Amino acid sequence: MIFELINPSDKCTFEAPNLKIAALVTCVLGNGQYCAKGIENDLDVPFRGGSGNLNNTYK
Repeated sequence: MIFELINPSDKCTFEAPNLKIAALVTCVLGNGQYCAKGIENDLDVPFRGGSGNLNNTYK
């Protein structure tokens, strides 16, 4: 799956095998301040756990 890191300056995309890894990459690259949006799908990694809390996804 390909995701775009949503940040105010440079465009950044990355590939992750699943949403959990995408969340980890987003946290590391964005230092906990950015979110990511799925390019090939409608999966998003929320900002700091936002309204789309990932815990609900992995119960």
